[in-house]
Amino acid sequence: VVPLTGPTLSAEAQPPTPVAVRQYFSETGHTVDEPFLAYFEAYGGIARFGFPITDQYVDTTTNLTIQYFQKARLEFHPANPPAYRIQLGLLGDELGKRQPPLAVREIPTATDPNCAYFDTTGHAVCFQFRRFFETTGGVDLYGYPIAPQQIEGNRIVQYFQRARLEWHPENPPDFQTQLG
Repeated sequence: VVPLTGPTLSAEAQPPTPVAVRQYFSETGHTVDEPFLAYFEAYGGIARFGFPITDQYVDTTTNLTIQYFQKARLEFHPANPPAYRIQLGLLGDELGKRQPPLAVREIPTATDPNCAYFDTTGHAVCFQFRRFFETTGGVDLYGYPIAPQQIEGNRIVQYFQRARLEWHPENPPDFQTQLG
């Protein structure tokens, strides 16, 4: 972390100047700055989002400041309330992974401890994906599930509006479910 400091101020005349920070990643040659750095660090950093694969920039289509990471795209929405100014991009939807809602016979019961069903999209999140989803940010971070669990290649995955969860049973328990 490289601190960026302003001009030297007299401690008697003014309060200390806040220090802005950025983090450079030599692995990819990119930097994470505010407004994304605090969010990146608070929600899991490299372990959750992967390394930055771009620097932040203003998208000319949306006029949003965005930054891509190996496993996510962060967006800055300055008009939103503070808690919702940084959001993951709607990559699940943009990649066309939304599927039709579950058939009525497939909807888990409200008392099923393994699954949570969302009327909003007609999909459920179950088992380890549910535990990860509920303990690491839920709908606010990942959006709603937009497809059931499925196998892609040799991996069980599930798409959400803003994320793709992957099951890695070969990893230690805390790292078996992760963003893809």
